[in-house]
Amino acid sequence: MITCIVALLVYFCSQKLKLYFDMVKKEIKSIILYLDSAVAIDYLTDEQAGILFKAVLRYGRDGQMLESSDTALTALFTMLCTQIDRDHKKYEERCERNVTNAKKRYA
Repeated sequence: MITCIVALLVYFCSQKLKLYFDMVKKEIKSIILYLDSAVAIDYLTDEQAGILFKAVLRYGRDGQMLESSDTALTALFTMLCTQIDRDHKKYEERCERNVTNAKKRYA
């Protein structure tokens, strides 16, 4: 009886751990836009801001860079992409820590 309970507990923990690992492997579906960037973006025209917004979303989704001769757009885009990359790196590090902690817990 105790062997069955232990086997069931081990199975449950391994399944829970598997679900957690599958969740971690998923692609990031969001980016963070910080409100302090609005100060610089306010200097853009609405058309430039729309181009920038779409470019940032494309970069967050698949890493596509902005191709523009507008130096203001390029400068802001680069600034926002740097922040997106920094946030993504922090997220990956946190996921790795969580996986390590989960392995320790269910080992």
